[in-house]
Amino acid sequence: MTKNSLDLAKTPKKTGNLLPLIKEELKCKIQAKRLAAGQEELDIHESKPKVNQLTEDDIRRRETRKAQNRRAAQRYRVKQRRLITTDKQEKQRLRVGECVSARPGFVSCKKTSRGY
Repeated sequence: MTKNSLDLAKTPKKTGNLLPLIKEELKCKIQAKRLAAGQEELDIHESKPKVNQLTEDDIRRRETRKAQNRRAAQRYRVKQRRLITTDKQEKQRLRVGECVSARPGFVSCKKTSRGY
């Protein structure tokens, strides 16, 4: 057993996680089978995942998309504020008695003696 294997044997008591110990055991069994079959020993070392470096074009495209998204979000917020303001004005007009709609799609009406 290697020093790494001995360290892994102690970790389940500390962390309660058996997975690293099981992985090490499987590696050892695979190596033993390979050596018994006359094959060479595999060089197994865990490597960190590769970090993909972005090219200048990728960075430029990303920044362009971010800027475009910011502009679209700003337009959306302005539109929502405008609609809220229009709805508040419409509500106020209806309370006062004017039934004229500021937004398309609403039916305009005039107050009569019967209510509308």
